[in-house]
Amino acid sequence: MTPKHTNISLPLKLTFLIFSMVLNCMGIVILQLSEAKITYEKLGFLESFKDLPIAFISLFVVNFISKIGAKKALIFALTIVGICSLILPFVEVFWFYKLWFAIIGTCFAIGKICVFGIIRNNISDEKSLAKTMNNVEASFMIGIFVVNTGFGWLISSQYSQFWKFGFLSISILSAITIFLFSRLKIS
Repeated sequence: MTPKHTNISLPLKLTFLIFSMVLNCMGIVILQLSEAKITYEKLGFLESFKDLPIAFISLFVVNFISKIGAKKALIFALTIVGICSLILPFVEVFWFYKLWFAIIGTCFAIGKICVFGIIRNNISDEKSLAKTMNNVEASFMIGIFVVNTGFGWLISSQYSQFWKFGFLSISILSAITIFLFSRLKIS
């Protein structure tokens, strides 16, 4: 892998790590909100706010990405995720969780297309392409482990009432990833 591919690989892996963390925190959110006396009927419907935007936005977002460029679109999506994750610990109303998951689903649809587009346009060597794709996919699985372990530890600790503040780490990770992307020159 050439130095350019190495520079591209880290922020792409971080992007999928971030998105896997926000997409796979659904169980934690439902568990914690069920203690707040929100019915399972409402909580079960919460999943659709994440999944439907991913399906629909994926169909229509390609024109948006081609107009502004994959790098700018990805930075936009990461910025929105970072801001929403920064706000989440301070909001107490249930409708915000619906909005939050809809925004996360939309940003993931944009991010997924951008990541694969950046890989396709910047890595032509078949071996480097396969390695980068595998690493990006592996980072998604690592994100699932990190979010489940991190929030699980937080929820089972004496600080369980501060579980929402775990999302601040996602905001920080988003800011780091945006910084790395802003310094990259990519096709």
